[in-house]
Amino acid sequence: MKSNKYTARLAGSYYFLLAIFAAFGLLFVSSQLYVEGNILQTVQNITENSALFRIGIVSRLLGQIFFVFLALELYRLFKSVDKKLSLLLFALVVVSVPIAFFNEINQIAVIQLYSGAEYLQQFNQEQLNAFTQFFLNLHAQGIILVEIFWGLWLLPLGLLVYKSGFLPKAIGVLLLIGCFSYVMEWFTQLLIPGGLAWMEEFLTYASIGEISTMFYLVIIGVKKSKLAPIID
Repeated sequence: MKSNKYTARLAGSYYFLLAIFAAFGLLFVSSQLYVEGNILQTVQNITENSALFRIGIVSRLLGQIFFVFLALELYRLFKSVDKKLSLLLFALVVVSVPIAFFNEINQIAVIQLYSGAEYLQQFNQEQLNAFTQFFLNLHAQGIILVEIFWGLWLLPLGLLVYKSGFLPKAIGVLLLIGCFSYVMEWFTQLLIPGGLAWMEEFLTYASIGEISTMFYLVIIGVKKSKLAPIID
C-alpha cells in the first residue's frame, strides 16, 4: 500500500527525469550542432561531434521511457478522481511514445550516412549533404507530428488536477492552456510554412503549467486529502 504523497513524488521524479533528458536531447544538442540554413556547417558539427549527436538520440529515447513511467504513476494517482480521464491520459502518452521512438530512425539514418560503409561511396559529398538535410528535416517534422499528443495529454491531466482537490486548481488551468498552445502550434506548423513566431513564444510561456506540476509533485506531493491510500 502506497500513499498518495509517495505516488505523487514518484510521478514528479519521473517528470523531472523526462524534462532533463528531453531538454538535453531536443534543446541543448540541437543548439550545439544544428546551424539553420547552413547544412555544410551542420554536417561538420555532426561529424566532429558524433558522440554528442548519438547521446542526443539516447537522451530523447530515455525521456520517452520515463514518459511512460510518469503516465503510469499519474494514472495510479488520479484514478480515484476520474478513472476515464486517467485512462485517457495514459492512452495518449502510450500512443505518442512509439511515434517519438520511430522518429529517431531519421537521426540514426544520418549516422549511417557517415559510417564509411562501402555502398555509400557511390555518393559524393554534396549528395550526402542533401540526404542529411532531408533526414534532419524529416526528424523535425516528426517532432511536429508527435507534438499533438504532447499537447492532448495535458487536457485530461489539467482536468484531473483541477478536479482532484489535492493539487492547486491554478496548475490545472495552466496545463489546459499548455494543451491549447501545443495544439495551436501543431496546426500552425502544418498549415503555415515555418509556423508563426509568436506561437513559439506563447508555447514557452505555456510550459509554466508543466514545470509547476513537476516541481509541485516533487517538493510537496499532494495536499492533505480525503482520498484513500493507493492499493496495488
